[in-house]
Amino acid sequence: MTRALRIAGAILATLVLAVVLLVLGFRGAAAWRERLDAAAIAPPTGRYLATRSGRVFVQEAGPRDAIPVVLFHGTAAWSELWRQTMSALALALAKYPNVAIKATGAPSYSSEAYPFRNLHTRLRQIYDAFGPARMFWGTDITRMPCSWRQCVTLFAEELPWLRGRDRELVMGRAICDWLGWNIEESAG
Repeated sequence: MTRALRIAGAILATLVLAVVLLVLGFRGAAAWRERLDAAAIAPPTGRYLATRSGRVFVQEAGPRDAIPVVLFHGTAAWSELWRQTMSALALALAKYPNVAIKATGAPSYSSEAYPFRNLHTRLRQIYDAFGPARMFWGTDITRMPCSWRQCVTLFAEELPWLRGRDRELVMGRAICDWLGWNIEESAG
């Protein structure tokens, strides 16, 4: 019994040591990578764009006049892993009825002041492609260049093509339907 406990202890100690070394190795590799010039280690298939929040590495695929599909994934160094997925998604996600889009934080992508007119055409393209039952309004108020009210009224009042039932869907009913939430029962 004592021998079995010693063997089990040695195996456990070896596993713990392996995990510690693995974690230290990953941390060391990350620290080393962070000291390198980001542009030097980024894949040659992408490029950096300047934003209000700093530089963002972008990989593009598909037709330039198509609706953009954005995938956020870690660092530029890993973005090449998504190239195949990106190419497939960029072509025609909207044709799949089980794919929806969340129009979250739209004002933060505008270079103009409220009512962010330079976003209206892009929002209309998304709406036309996905329809009101698969386009969900949302916001991340912590990074908006405007008030909460303006985040809401951009969709509720400023988009002339978004009216009636379609507006009701985009502003919340569609996500409830998508998730199977009966809001009439919840309200009662």
